[in-house]
Parts: sequence; C-alpha cells; structure tokens
Amino acid sequence: MARNPDWIVILGLKPERAKFVEMARRWKSRHPNLKAVRSGHVCVLDADALTRPSRGIVQGARELLK
Repeated sequence: MARNPDWIVILGLKPERAKFVEMARRWKSRHPNLKAVRSGHVCVLDADALTRPSRGIVQGARELLK
C-alpha cells in the first residue's frame, strides 16, 4: 500500500470468480486514492492460467497483458 501500485492483480479460481470480483470492488471502494484504483487498473484473472505450468500459461499471460 505504501508503494502506491500502478496495478493490482487479483488471482482467483474460475469457479469462485464472483468472490474475487467482489474483492476487487472492495479494493476500489476502500482505497480510492491508490494509483491503480484511480487508473482503473484493478483486475481479476484466472489463477490457474498464470500459475499452473502448462500451455494455458500462454493464454494467462495474454490476459495479463490485455
């Protein structure tokens, strides 16, 4: 928090996506002065796509770059 991040990436499992989207919403409402929140750079991505060593990691990286 002290570093005032440019991006906040929340990784969650697909079956529980709604829970992680709610977490992102809370970040936005509780920390409106963070650069990431002001810039709209709070996102929820599939944890498996970015952490599981498989071909899916390429798609996860694409999502992260979007």
